[in-house]
Amino acid sequence: EQADAGAQILDINVGLPGIDEVDLMRRVVTAIGGAVGLPLQIDSSNPAAIEAGLRAAPGKCLINSVNASESSLQTVLPLAKKYGAAVVSLALGESGLPSSSDERMAFAQKIVDAAVKQGIPREDIAIDCLTLTVSAQQGQVGQTLEAVRRVRTELGLETVLGVSNIS
Repeated sequence: EQADAGAQILDINVGLPGIDEVDLMRRVVTAIGGAVGLPLQIDSSNPAAIEAGLRAAPGKCLINSVNASESSLQTVLPLAKKYGAAVVSLALGESGLPSSSDERMAFAQKIVDAAVKQGIPREDIAIDCLTLTVSAQQGQVGQTLEAVRRVRTELGLETVLGVSNIS
């Protein structure tokens, strides 16, 4: 239905408490990958589930998501390199959501440096500068937009933004 409605990428997230996420990810990606011609975005916080999805996918995937925490960089980026996947990268680290565009840029740069060091091409990296509910965090709107502008102009990367949070 999403493909028929114009989706350009299908996000696959099967994480639920009490399930075997690795097995379910493999089964879902196998079923969906053979049924649609869209790129798949493997979405999980479980590295084993991400790998199961990448292994089962019929083509190049995206991984949603990597962030600037050391654990994320050390577990997700090697999977992206091994399977030739692109990454959607969240401009945040261990301390959570940054409040300024400078902090978001620092996290984005850290991710890019680590990805390039792993051998992931820059064109396979997209940065999510993160947005919060505008009505609750009006001061953050400008910081988000500034970070998007800077990622595109200073880093030369594509950006994504979860607009479902904007009210």
